[in-house]
Amino acid sequence: MATCDARFKFVVIDAGEFDSSSDGGIFQDSNFFQLLRSNRLQLPDPKKISNTNIEMPYVFYGDEAFPLLEDLMQPFPQKDLADDKRIFNYRLSRARKQIECAFGILSSIWRILRKPIEVHADFATDMVKATYVLHSYRTGNLRGQMA
Repeated sequence: MATCDARFKFVVIDAGEFDSSSDGGIFQDSNFFQLLRSNRLQLPDPKKISNTNIEMPYVFYGDEAFPLLEDLMQPFPQKDLADDKRIFNYRLSRARKQIECAFGILSSIWRILRKPIEVHADFATDMVKATYVLHSYRTGNLRGQMA
């Protein structure tokens, strides 16, 4: 599990879940979730929306499997949505594309991530974390937190 910014920089990674738990369950058991809940992620201060005086906090995006939290948004359920909620979901899905693109860039460079890694689970976790670190170093973005 990982987060990235608008420039595909991985900000937080949490690797090492190998069981068949749901994404939401893995998230709630993750170090990232613990850091988020205890306000230790050092998120930027809220910013004003362009051309307004309204300040909005930075938030994370999670799909329906994730809990709805103050700093974790999820889409509205898809059934019979009003236009404003459908537009909200569309814009939220565009934000999700950032992390999908970031993973695509990562796996296109570090091709070991394109197939199952057939080594001991602990070593596989270390290998995955190493690709994040090398990717960050390669792109000049070595400032994230590793959970």
